[in-house]
Amino acid sequence: MIVPATYSDDTVLDRLYRAFLDHKTDQLSDEDKNILARITEVDKRFSEKLLVTKKKLKGGKKIQYERPYNYKELVNWLIEKYDISHRQAYADIAMAKRFFLCGQTPEDKEFARGQQIEIGWELYYEAKAHGQFMVANAVYQEINKLQRLHVIDPEVIDREKMMPSEYIVTDDPAEIGFEKMENPDAIVERLRKSFKQNFIEVITSDAEQIDFDEKS
Repeated sequence: MIVPATYSDDTVLDRLYRAFLDHKTDQLSDEDKNILARITEVDKRFSEKLLVTKKKLKGGKKIQYERPYNYKELVNWLIEKYDISHRQAYADIAMAKRFFLCGQTPEDKEFARGQQIEIGWELYYEAKAHGQFMVANAVYQEINKLQRLHVIDPEVIDREKMMPSEYIVTDDPAEIGFEKMENPDAIVERLRKSFKQNFIEVITSDAEQIDFDEKS
């Protein structure tokens, strides 16, 4: 059962999730509607490109290229458009990543790593074909880092083959293969005394307990 969007909940995300899944975002409060609008715009800019214009150091010529928005640019854009604080802008970005799942999961990173390796090999062979062997070598080194061939993979335990240990609880050591103690209380008392003695006293005490007649 989906709780109606008019119901309140502990967090903003809970209310947005329920309203979004129930197709009742129009029933959200004005404050929640504004938050949903802001994080929706943030999500769009995660996939859009920003046109950057810069001057070259040599010659002073301008160059243009596109790249994704960084956090600082997103924050400044949110502040200018919605007149909110820096703290709220960063909170909106974090909320957008959770709501739209636009962050990278471990599976996403693994997929992206495979793509980068394919592109790297393409660049390697292209550089090699043009005789740019220093470039090819640099690309090759980066490919090795991406493939993580220098990292030793840990041995993963096969849980299906694991056999749980059977523990035995007993007050008689002889039951589990140890030598049977005839007078364990006397042995414990002797150990207690030895803990209180210094090194010379321990040696003297041990020597007094040796039966020289049996040793001879």
